[in-house]
Amino acid sequence: MMHNNKKNWILILASVIGILILVSGYSDLAVILQIRQAVFQYTGLLFGLIIFLAIVDYILGRIRNLGDKNSSFIHNFITIAVFFAVLIYGLANSFEDQSFQNTILDIQSSVESGLAGLICIIMIGGLYRLSKFRKGKLKTFFVLSTIVFLIVYSGVFYFFPQNQFLSTVIDFLKALPMGGMYGLLLGIGIGGMVTGIRALFLAEHPYNERKR
Repeated sequence: MMHNNKKNWILILASVIGILILVSGYSDLAVILQIRQAVFQYTGLLFGLIIFLAIVDYILGRIRNLGDKNSSFIHNFITIAVFFAVLIYGLANSFEDQSFQNTILDIQSSVESGLAGLICIIMIGGLYRLSKFRKGKLKTFFVLSTIVFLIVYSGVFYFFPQNQFLSTVIDFLKALPMGGMYGLLLGIGIGGMVTGIRALFLAEHPYNERKR
């Protein structure tokens, strides 16, 4: 009973702080702005500490698994080696160094490109399975549109002679995925905002099922 009361008080406190931060966006009072800034700084430090502890725990787990016969030695060794190489490189260079910033951007671009390619492959595989086992006009249209965009972005049209009409059509097709991406991001943002507001007012329990 005491544990449930403590949990309820924590939820109420978190909700009050969340509502205060939400309302502070519409206030110009210096006191409220200072409170909001302090909460943001504390949250950033706490989040950074949690991420740091999670990384340390993950690396320690990889180290413990080096002697496990059921685990992949090569995978664990490469993970540990890359981690310590990045750690040593980061500690040996200053963040203000331009070459260091360019290296970070290159690594970030490579990771983002790899993840984007992986997501693309997963989506193509999912669309193929969906069209194979659940036939329909809409599913067929999705598969055909995927094939069309793969051909458009493959660069094969650069080998053809320049044509104004063809260039206009290709530019229009290239603009369609950006519109879809913005629509998807807007939907995710609105859904996250609604869920966050419901959680602030204790109408949503993201981490625990509501007791019936």
